[in-house]
Amino acid sequence: MKYQTILFDFDGCVVNSLPIWLKSFRKTFETIGITISDRDIIDNAFHRWDAKPELKIPDLDFFKDDLYANFDLFQNEIQLHEGFLDVIHTLRKQGIKTAIVTSTLRPTLDSMLKLLACEKLFDTTLAWEDSAKNKPDPDPLLIAMERLESRPEETIMIGDNEVDLLAGRAAKVTGIWYYPQVNEYYYPAAMFAHHKPQYTIRHFTELLDIV
Repeated sequence: MKYQTILFDFDGCVVNSLPIWLKSFRKTFETIGITISDRDIIDNAFHRWDAKPELKIPDLDFFKDDLYANFDLFQNEIQLHEGFLDVIHTLRKQGIKTAIVTSTLRPTLDSMLKLLACEKLFDTTLAWEDSAKNKPDPDPLLIAMERLESRPEETIMIGDNEVDLLAGRAAKVTGIWYYPQVNEYYYPAAMFAHHKPQYTIRHFTELLDIV
């Protein structure tokens, strides 16, 4: 087989969590008295809200704590993306190593994995706190490959966001943009296509044809 290792992003990729993050952001912005559209939340707050002064968040620590508290309240609404379970079971039967590489905080990641009974489907997991730098820096991908004794030329990084594509390119692994229909509201087709991923898939079953 061409590929021996697959690194999965978690939010928006393994799990259909983007609607829950939007709901959580909306609630937190309401709590701190900021009026903001859903489109602005998606475009400007979904990624690195803490580094965007234009959002005018007065207390970043409070914002983070409240955001994750809201997300934890809504966790039971999260589901795996269609086809993921069947595909990952097939991959593991074929001896392919699997890992989660996410920017989600460790307690939330572990809680979701337990809730979805997915703890044993991955050989290792990397959360926000597990690397000195985070995607789009390649550092977490490199750590994952080191743990799994994997080579870049035999590794895939699959994710729903541009940070996954950029990190994959920097780590010299094959990049796959996962773009299911349910993600279209959050990411218009042109939003990340300009990064020219090696592959774009709309359903997890397509991953088996690539591997």
